[in-house]
Amino acid sequence: MNINLEYIKDLASNREGVEVEFKETTGQLNRGMETLCGMVNGKGGIVIFGVNNKGNIVGQEVGDKTTREIGEALRKFDPALEIEPIYIPIDESGKHLIVFKSDGQESDKPYMWDGKPYQRHDSVTSVMPREKFLRLHEQQSGLKYKWENEVNDSLSISDLDEDLILNIVQGGVRRGRLSQSAMNDNVPTALRRLNLVKDGKICNSAVILFGKNLTDYPQSMIRLARLRGTDKREFIDNHQIEGNIFELLDAAMAFFFKHLSLSGENTRQTTTRG
Repeated sequence: MNINLEYIKDLASNREGVEVEFKETTGQLNRGMETLCGMVNGKGGIVIFGVNNKGNIVGQEVGDKTTREIGEALRKFDPALEIEPIYIPIDESGKHLIVFKSDGQESDKPYMWDGKPYQRHDSVTSVMPREKFLRLHEQQSGLKYKWENEVNDSLSISDLDEDLILNIVQGGVRRGRLSQSAMNDNVPTALRRLNLVKDGKICNSAVILFGKNLTDYPQSMIRLARLRGTDKREFIDNHQIEGNIFELLDAAMAFFFKHLSLSGENTRQTTTRG
């Protein structure tokens, strides 16, 4: 497809839609990149800077500052997105249209821009719901076949720390990472919400997160050591700890605080009255 001025004029005459977005200037660069992210995560589309919301081609000047800002914006895609801007002159004034085009066939979906995944619905761009993000991630990356998503037929909910599961879900609600309805979840519902069970069977990921006995999971173990000097021959303190990921995190933080030097100086002056 030859993306030229006539092609853009034709698009502008038909206004915006799910696969077409106009921005008047790169003063709206962030919003344009969010929309491009949504298009990449969907069936593709085109984002054009230099067309106003009435479909009029106005163009904009392109200098070093503009190209630098565009480069910085493109680097905020995760994974890295191989899309280059197309600069189309509109007349003798030196103004250009700036075009970003995606065919939606990128292989590393879902993409995020500036730390958030976006989706496109009609002519609206919004943050992708967590459930859709995880589902798309599985479909594109094959995560459904990885070890952490395999079930362990020998395990049941009683092998998990049920109080910890509910505390984590409630914390997720308070932080806005889970919907308010999760506050009423029982343990089986919470595990389903977190994609930690399949057909009622416990996945390995659930055990790593919430397991009470992890002797069969050697990967859920850390070794914490403080060494004397730099030759790694003499230990001042040495621990090997088994547990779920939250227990390991607590143990590691306690070990750090035990050995970190937290010295300070009291700078408050005392005044003596005579």
